[in-house]
Amino acid sequence: MPHVETGETRVHYLERGDGPEPLLLLGGFVSSHRWWLPMLEHLDLSRFTCYALDLRGTGDADPTDEGHTFEQYLADTMAVVDAIGLDRFTLVAHSMGAGVAYRYAMDHGDRLRAMVLANPLSPHGTAHLTPEVVEAINGMRGSEAGIKAIILGGFVTPPSDSAYLDQLVRDGIGWGDATYLGMMAEMGRYEVADRLGEIACPTLITWADGDTVIPFDGIVAAYTGIPNASLEVWHGVGHDSIIEAADRFAALVDRFSVEVAAKATIEGGPAPA
Repeated sequence: MPHVETGETRVHYLERGDGPEPLLLLGGFVSSHRWWLPMLEHLDLSRFTCYALDLRGTGDADPTDEGHTFEQYLADTMAVVDAIGLDRFTLVAHSMGAGVAYRYAMDHGDRLRAMVLANPLSPHGTAHLTPEVVEAINGMRGSEAGIKAIILGGFVTPPSDSAYLDQLVRDGIGWGDATYLGMMAEMGRYEVADRLGEIACPTLITWADGDTVIPFDGIVAAYTGIPNASLEVWHGVGHDSIIEAADRFAALVDRFSVEVAAKATIEGGPAPA
């Protein structure tokens, strides 16, 4: 699977599909590209070409103690986009990945056809977490029981495939201290609410009433702050909706893509490529 040089290290991406519409997929905390596999099984890959990114120090990217900031993750994402040769694409992000996606849409929105944010990080980051909760989460790093608890806490109905769940846990354990603690600190100081008005691309936000990770007021802040945003709320699903409701999420991405193209045509411009 392909790797991209990003200065002192390499990031990795999984490519699936051969369709004309490119999707770049950014995962969340303790994740890897494997979090997107259930959705990819349900997506029409004759319509889409998908690139699921492992950011530095995660998944099948090279381990590194350097650069675990949203600023560097944004630069790494740009390097992958350029290496693949994407011109216009849809950015799909889950949870922590939205911290990169917001910034990409603000700083490089001319490259975006649209954006889909699944249970996204609040524009105010994790300011809602108490120091005691942050300390407890930090104490789970590298622990099989701790990582499994974090992952299972994101589901109302956990995956029935135990081998798949075990792989997700191994990937989470693979987040070294620099990656894990660096991103916990980054999410704690993240703040982009005052820049959301700069995001011009059509944006679809999803949340679920079983999400115990992202507070709904953070979702409201994103929805009301992004000018061209839509919001869909699901019942009975948890934070990790891209896995728990993979078929539904794939259908939503498909439908939103069609709507974005139709709207562009109605407004008199060419359909986004």
